[in-house]
Amino acid sequence: HQAISGQTEQLRVDYQPNVPLDSDDPVAIQGAFLAKIQQRAIAEQHQHTSLVGPHRDDIAFTINDTPARQYGSQGQQRTLVLALKLAELKLIESVVGEPPLLLLDDVLAELDLNRQNQLLDAIQDRFQTLITTTHLGSFDAQWLKASQVLTVQAGQITT
Repeated sequence: HQAISGQTEQLRVDYQPNVPLDSDDPVAIQGAFLAKIQQRAIAEQHQHTSLVGPHRDDIAFTINDTPARQYGSQGQQRTLVLALKLAELKLIESVVGEPPLLLLDDVLAELDLNRQNQLLDAIQDRFQTLITTTHLGSFDAQWLKASQVLTVQAGQITT
């Protein structure tokens, strides 16, 4: 995230469990879940859905100590999503043993010029990447030279 934001933003990720976990003791955690399930049982029956459990956990993202969901600009939110996507790629690569394919659909249109360049620098040639765009002006000449550009016009693909 810092690389894409130009070292100007500090991202913090906080896990927010649905059931408060005040202990690392598995028996205490099980007891907390059981108590919350019992507390919400009637509401679950009326709503025909499960209201307690890890599927109801959340993650809060803050950028420079400001909640990203409510106050982050479109560029900041897109940067956050891209940073998570790159982290996901690194995790997949470490598990599978080879880098996965990265697909980015017109992502540069949503970023300012600095973030566009920093994203492209972060990607470099680390991952095989497919990027769709309606214009090539966002890419610097060196990046275009190192890339294969395919054009789709009237349903035909040309190189």
